[in-house]
Amino acid sequence: HEASRTLARLSLSEEERKAYERHIGDARISKSTLDSSYSDGKREGLAEGEAKGAMKATIKMIHSLHQFGLLSEQIAQATHCSLEEIEGILSGEK
Repeated sequence: HEASRTLARLSLSEEERKAYERHIGDARISKSTLDSSYSDGKREGLAEGEAKGAMKATIKMIHSLHQFGLLSEQIAQATHCSLEEIEGILSGEK
C-alpha cells in the first residue's frame, strides 16, 4: 500500500502534490486537536466523577456516624466538614 501511495504521489503535478501535502498536514493537525480534546475531556470527566464519588462516600459516612450516636460537632471533626455542611446533610438538604 505504501509503495502504491508513493507512486501515486510521484505522478501528481507539483501543484497537486503541494495541495495533497497541505491536506495531509491539516488532517494531522485535526487529528491531534481531536485527540487532545478527547484526552482533556476524559481527564475532566474522571476528576468530576472522582469528586462526586468522594462526596457520596462522605455523605454516607456522615449518616453512619450519626446513626452510631456521634454528635454533629464530632462528625464535623472526623470528616473535616463544617458544622453547617453536616447539619445540612443530616437534614436532607444535600
